[in-house]
Amino acid sequence: MDKQEIGVGLISVGWMGKVHSKAYALLPSVYPELNVRPRLVIAADTAPDRAQYAQEVLGYEQFTTDYHEVLNHPDVDVVSICAPNFLHMEMGIAAAKAGKAFWIE
Repeated sequence: MDKQEIGVGLISVGWMGKVHSKAYALLPSVYPELNVRPRLVIAADTAPDRAQYAQEVLGYEQFTTDYHEVLNHPDVDVVSICAPNFLHMEMGIAAAKAGKAFWIE
């Protein structure tokens, strides 16, 4: 049986964004019974160098400085919102309106 692909989007590439990214990468080996394969699709950060780091080091296919591009990306199924706490409500509401599953750290 083929693994189900899950398209991952990341908002904020700080410490917690890196942790989430590594956790997605380990998912198939830690929980093989889930039969999923995370695909790191797009990451956003307001700092261009951190956004680019997500692609070059963490393995995301694309990067951006606008988190709305993550939420509007058709290949993204789930979004990790790892931005500072004061942005959680705004970004969580936007993710819900975009129809994305999400978790906030």
